[in-house]
Amino acid sequence: MENISIEKKLAEEYCKLFKLIENKPDWAFTKKTADELIHPAIPFIGKKYNETKVLLYASAENLSRYDGYLEKDSDALNRRRGTYNEMHNFFPDVHIAPVADGSLLIVTAYILNILGKTLQYSTPHEFIEYIAVDNFCKFSIKSKANIDYAKDLEKIRYSLEYIKTDLELLKPEIMILPKTIYDHNEVKQLVRRIVPNCLVVPIYQINSRNINIRISKKYPKKKENTIDNLLVSWQKHPEFGLTGKTNENFYSVYTYLEDIIKHCTVIN
Repeated sequence: MENISIEKKLAEEYCKLFKLIENKPDWAFTKKTADELIHPAIPFIGKKYNETKVLLYASAENLSRYDGYLEKDSDALNRRRGTYNEMHNFFPDVHIAPVADGSLLIVTAYILNILGKTLQYSTPHEFIEYIAVDNFCKFSIKSKANIDYAKDLEKIRYSLEYIKTDLELLKPEIMILPKTIYDHNEVKQLVRRIVPNCLVVPIYQINSRNINIRISKKYPKKKENTIDNLLVSWQKHPEFGLTGKTNENFYSVYTYLEDIIKHCTVIN
C-alpha cells in the first residue's frame, strides 16, 4: 500500500475510533471553543518508509500550553505532517518534542547503524523521511503541567485501538518505543499479536533525567571518533536540544543503545 493510501486509511480509522464514546477519556485535553476532545493525530509517515519499515514512538504529547490551534479536527488529525511542512528548523518538527530537539532522531539513526541498515541521508529532514513517527499515548492529560503517563495502563488503554490500527496498516519491521510503556504485558501482547516478526527496541525515554541519572551512571561514554561523523555533527549542532552536561553525557547513550540491541530479539 502506498504511503498516501496508508495515511488516508489511518485517518479514516482514527475518525471511526474517535466517534466511539468509549474511546474518549474524560481526563484528556479539550478544545478551547467547544467541550470536545482534541482529535488524536495519525503518525508521520516518511516518503521512504517502505525502505526501512521503522516505526518510532515517543511517549505522550505535551499540550500544557495549548492555545487553540488544533480546534479543527482535520488540523489535529494531520498535525504531524502539517507541522513538519510549516516548520523549517534544522531538526524536523512533527509536534513531538524529543523529535524536534533532535535526540530521538539521533537515537533512531544510531540504532539503524548498529543493525547495519545503509540509508542515503545527510540531514535530519532527509533521515526522517525513512521512518514513521508518533506518540504511543494518543491523548494528553489536561493540566497546566506536562504529565507523562507511561506507567498508567488504565490511561494507556485509551490508545490501544489506535496503536492496533497503526500496526495493522504500517506493518513495522522495527519498532522503537519507551521501555516503560512496553513493560506493560497488555502492550506486549498486542504487539506480538499484530506484528509477531517485528524487532522491538524498548528504550528509556531520551530526556535529561534518564541520560544523567540512569544511562550515564551505568554506561561509559562512547568515544567521538568511533561514532558516525554525521551523527556527531547533529549532536553538536546549535539547535540540538540537549545542552551542557546532558550533551556531554549523551555519548553514553550510544553505548547504552549498543547494549540494548545486543539483547533484542524479534519476540521480546
